[in-house]
Amino acid sequence: MFGLLAFAKLPEPEAYDVLAVMVFTVVGSIALHGVLAPQIVRRRMPRTESSAASTDHL
Repeated sequence: MFGLLAFAKLPEPEAYDVLAVMVFTVVGSIALHGVLAPQIVRRRMPRTESSAASTDHL
């Protein structure tokens, strides 16, 4: 939100630097959370017999 306000008010060369940093931050956050979160959940969740049996067939 604040990045978009800065983008709108800054002069053109600096505005695009702010926009690039915002895009990199948002895309990086989505990518990291999308990759790391499922792995962390799998490691922290205890395996039950039903889930262990279902993964043995793979």
